[in-house]
Amino acid sequence: MIPAWLDEGIRIGVAGLLAYAAASKMADMAAFRRNLAGFVGVHDMAASVLAPTVVGAEVALALALAFASESRIEALAAALLAFTAFTLFLVRAYATSGAVRCGCFGDGERPVSVHDVVRNMVILAALVVCAACAPSAEPLSVVEHVVAAAAALPPIVVLSRFHRFVVLLVHASDGAP
Repeated sequence: MIPAWLDEGIRIGVAGLLAYAAASKMADMAAFRRNLAGFVGVHDMAASVLAPTVVGAEVALALALAFASESRIEALAAALLAFTAFTLFLVRAYATSGAVRCGCFGDGERPVSVHDVVRNMVILAALVVCAACAPSAEPLSVVEHVVAAAAALPPIVVLSRFHRFVVLLVHASDGAP
């Protein structure tokens, strides 16, 4: 059993990441379609259909996770399936060429890296903890809801820019500017 605030914080955090990912893709849908065609290897016409479908699924999943009460387990199961699929695509892309561009969080010009795979593994681990450990039964107060949402913000920022943070830390430790 995990505290209800932690369960909610994880769900809100992953929902925030999904919402940010969807918004990043919507900001430049043409670039996302191009990246998707290269990433999955589908024809341009299929990418034109698949791109808004992926964005819509991310938004729907974000809403389900953020507002799940009665359907908490279903929302977590869907998130686990989605992030497992995303991670498998990342691993495939990284292992086969490494030059494929993902654009998951607006970094459409950067090739997929091992950092992207690690980020998704962290998200998957959080979702597994949330799904495997039922939250405590006590209802959250309004203040606890706000604290859970606020606690989710730093992980959203760090995970959405995980590649960039790791690269900055590595260069900082190397003494590079």
